[in-house]
Amino acid sequence: MAVIQIFPSKDATLYSAYPNLNTGLDEIVEANTNFITGSSRTDGDLPQATRFLVQFSNTEIQNIFSTLVKTSSWDANFKVFAADVTGLSNTTTLAINAVAESWEMGTGRYYNEPATTNGVSWLWRNYSGSTSWTTSSFTAGTTGSYTGSFYGGGVWYTAAQASQSFDYYSPLDIDVNVKSIVNNWSSSAFNNNGFIVRQTQSQEFINNFNQQVTLKYFSRDTNTIYPPALQISWDDFRFNTGSSTQTILNTLPATVNLADNPGVFYSESI
Repeated sequence: MAVIQIFPSKDATLYSAYPNLNTGLDEIVEANTNFITGSSRTDGDLPQATRFLVQFSNTEIQNIFSTLVKTSSWDANFKVFAADVTGLSNTTTLAINAVAESWEMGTGRYYNEPATTNGVSWLWRNYSGSTSWTTSSFTAGTTGSYTGSFYGGGVWYTAAQASQSFDYYSPLDIDVNVKSIVNNWSSSAFNNNGFIVRQTQSQEFINNFNQQVTLKYFSRDTNTIYPPALQISWDDFRFNTGSSTQTILNTLPATVNLADNPGVFYSESI
């Protein structure tokens, strides 16, 4: 089986607590649920949500399918590597969807002072005050989510959603099958605006201090060997049974051997 990995062209985290903040150059992306004391929201200390976006080059994806993958037997996995995970419960689940609207990465960092606002944020797809995420009258097949005054946070296709659940002892890296999403990209059924990763709606904005889950992962700007990756694998072999009528071996166990096996085959031998 052949395997190829491609790496993101851009990524960023969206913070409901800081709706104009851009973090396009942070080494970490986050999908958290927490409380922010004294947040920029005017309605007091409320539960907050964090989501992140990761986009892979559509040109690279299309090139893989036009030049390398010559079979319908292929698969795709979205892989993101854990940096810091705390507060897991036995019901923690991440949802991964295809983003439905375009966005710009920006050059911000979480701790910049003053805050950088030249790219995607909770409210805006581009720089602050430019193009906002759709929050109502969604295009057919797309949606966003919000609670109370938390409008924004991305727009995504409802079809082909992937998910991964975590418990106390499960592996913490994201490694989820996204073949349905990639297939929609490669066939142009979806515009390729990347993935959005978020905790499920039943977990976000829960008013419970005991349910604060931190899921931090390495971004494309990490100084480690663990950037996110889209891994595509496929069968790169063919076989021919020749004149044999036994095309399928249905009896197990089976022992296969080479008649008159000399043990060693030398270069140029027949």
